[in-house]
Amino acid sequence: MVREPLLKRGKVASDMTFVPQFPLFDFLTNALIQDITSKRTKQLHVNVLGCKNITIERFKVEAPTNSPNADGIHMGQSDGVNIISSDIKTGDDCISFGYGTKNVDIKEVTCGLGHGISIGSLGKFQNEDLVEGIKVSKCTITNTSNG
Repeated sequence: MVREPLLKRGKVASDMTFVPQFPLFDFLTNALIQDITSKRTKQLHVNVLGCKNITIERFKVEAPTNSPNADGIHMGQSDGVNIISSDIKTGDDCISFGYGTKNVDIKEVTCGLGHGISIGSLGKFQNEDLVEGIKVSKCTITNTSNG
């Protein structure tokens, strides 16, 4: 958690609040990320942007089914991402892909509730890079709206 002061009329309040912040795995190359548990964040649980050849292994997400915009893992403009042996329970997308994401291998992931594994929200910008090479295998997907 990150300590973040509350502002009152332009001054820092004497009392502090704890605001959960999601990890940003941005612009990593040849990285291994293991054994992380994320619970009840305000939005995304993990953001992956501009990464090459990374593996996320044994990642666990626990979020209420009514969590707004609480994707488990969202990635964009990344190449060669492996997500393996993970358990993602959120009210939104378990895993979602933004433009420019390619060569993703999702294996042995349990995904439940919410929207499932989603490729969406594309085409907002002219000349967006494609999403391609997404492989999903040996996964258990239950009670999702999109699969």
